[in-house]
Amino acid sequence: MRLLLENKMILWRCLDNVFNDKELTNIVQICDEMPLQKATVGANNTKRVDESIRNSNVCFMENNVVTSGIYERIIKAANYTNNSTFKYLLDGHEKFQYTTYDDTYNGHFTWHMDIKLDNSLEKVRKLSFTLLLNDSFEGGDFEILTSSETKAFKLPAKKGRILFFPSFIIHRVTPITKGQRKSIAGWFYGPPFK
Repeated sequence: MRLLLENKMILWRCLDNVFNDKELTNIVQICDEMPLQKATVGANNTKRVDESIRNSNVCFMENNVVTSGIYERIIKAANYTNNSTFKYLLDGHEKFQYTTYDDTYNGHFTWHMDIKLDNSLEKVRKLSFTLLLNDSFEGGDFEILTSSETKAFKLPAKKGRILFFPSFIIHRVTPITKGQRKSIAGWFYGPPFK
């Protein structure tokens, strides 16, 4: 377990060994059988493909008999992390997203937040996560911006590590320079922050 603090606010937390190597290999096999599509940017009626902002392939994972074990383990890890660290009021999650970033198309995702800036929403993303499924790539660093940093802060990536962070943290995935980065991302939501 690692924590990053800024002005007594926890910016991220990571958990290791939620899945072992054999389980990670199985997860990749399951996800690689899912149909991928170009990732989009924007919300609802403004969704579009813009490879200058985000260049990756994604698939939203159904929670079914094949993937239920993945969901159960990540939800348990998220609940533990939230209850012991962030203490947000959470009452659900969106479908998890399998994402691949590849060096053949300069895979990346520029600076962004996961939270939607819309005060009319009944539920908002509060806790985001990314689970790194492999380590056979170069580049593809997961970075965040903090108010005290003059440059990006690179979070410690490791195969099988789940990084949890508030959805309002600005973050990115730097361009892949060799190989293919595979991950699962997701968002837990609840009533708007007060």
